[in-house]
Amino acid sequence: MAVIDIVIIAVLVLFAVIGMIKGFLNTLLSLFSTVASLAVAILCAKPVAKLLNSVFGIVKNIGGKIAAGITNITPFADGYEAVTDGLTGEELKSYINSHSPGFKEKLYNLFIEDSVSFNYTETATTVEAVDQNIVSYIGERLAGIISIIIATVAVFILLKIAVFILSKLFDAITKNRAISGIDRTLGLIFGLAKGALIVCIVLAVAYLVANNTVQGWIDNSTVTRWVYKYVTEFIGFIANKFDLPGYISGLFPAIS
Repeated sequence: MAVIDIVIIAVLVLFAVIGMIKGFLNTLLSLFSTVASLAVAILCAKPVAKLLNSVFGIVKNIGGKIAAGITNITPFADGYEAVTDGLTGEELKSYINSHSPGFKEKLYNLFIEDSVSFNYTETATTVEAVDQNIVSYIGERLAGIISIIIATVAVFILLKIAVFILSKLFDAITKNRAISGIDRTLGLIFGLAKGALIVCIVLAVAYLVANNTVQGWIDNSTVTRWVYKYVTEFIGFIANKFDLPGYISGLFPAIS
């Protein structure tokens, strides 16, 4: 038996044993607890951030503090000739790059849209008014990002707590001998399936980047060659079924 066959069989056995020891319910929870919690937290971050902002005024409060903290920086609009006509985001970023090369100033560029316009009131000093608009704008943008991060972390923690509670409930359920046996059997099958999926993914990557050496290992194997055959056929089926080349060309026209 080829070495690559032994490695694949070892991976399958390892995942099957781990699945049997942990049980189906705990294996399922461990699989989805972190990845799914993070995915759900990211998807829910924006609406939760809006809710938190409406209740606690995060953007206004934090944004105001950030704006106050950067007002002592050399005025962004000071010395800019076109300031009397207002200042666009694109002009401001160009000005910052040429007059304020510091790290913080360059960081602010990441939060300034080219199309935004910083206007002023006729009753105030022009430069001071424009600068106030700029720092307020940057402060609100930074505060918005902070609120999304806070929302993501909060949702993630809540989901992890919920998963922890569920795991304790499942532990209580699986203490029953009859259920425990079924749980371990399903865990073994699930672990084996997870190991098989990982093997197929590795072989799919090998198919895409394989050189003569890797291809030689596969050709001289028994189990791997058999699995590899079906993996490559599946890749071809997916590519033809969903027109992946056309889809990729549509996303990245430069490729074609």
